Amino acid sequence: MNENGAEAIRLEAVPALGGADIRIGANHIQERHDLAMVAVATPLGGDAALKKALKAGLGLSMPSATISVVGDDARAVSAAPDQMLLVFAHAAPDAESHVQARLKGAGYTTDQTDSLVAIEISGPDTIAAMERLCPLDLHADSFGTNAAGRTAMEHMAATIICLGAAHFLLLVARSSGQSFLHAIETSYRNTVCIWLKPSKPRVCAKRTKADVAMSVSVASSASVDRAMASG
Repeated sequence: MNENGAEAIRLEAVPALGGADIRIGANHIQERHDLAMVAVATPLGGDAALKKALKAGLGLSMPSATISVVGDDARAVSAAPDQMLLVFAHAAPDAESHVQARLKGAGYTTDQTDSLVAIEISGPDTIAAMERLCPLDLHADSFGTNAAGRTAMEHMAATIICLGAAHFLLLVARSSGQSFLHAIETSYRNTVCIWLKPSKPRVCAKRTKADVAMSVSVASSASVDRAMASG
């Protein structure tokens, strides 16, 4: 009850994808709603100061355009020139202030946790499933551990980060998260084939020459009838 005697309303955070946890064969699709995401922009002329603050506060170096870096408890992914995204496990709704305290004002920060959805995928059919959706070459020799890239999947902008062999983290706008999850799940299901051995093998009767001749005769007659009808 509140001070006016009315029943208090309790609000609880709900994962964007309902905490999706899907297993298809030996593959795993999981919403990582435990992750926080904070964008960090470099102030004009503040490159050196931000680089120093990242190292001191988070144990991070600056990410390159195609390689993410991992520090003490966070990953930095390049998002644009002079801008990166920090991804880290953080349950409390104060991710931005947490990062700002570590950087001590050396970068401009914006909380993106509620704007993005993180989906982790892994398993033996992952590369094949992603080949249907992602135009990037995700094979290990081209896109190894910690590689990162921005691309489009099913007409939706996404960031993909390699966590290991056939193991990726996908970041996409929350507004299209359900559609994105559906596309991923569908691709896996279309890739994974489960062959069931029939309990009793089918035996086809051997066709005789007379059967073949009859089939040809019936087919020819049908062709003539169609020609006459069209004429």
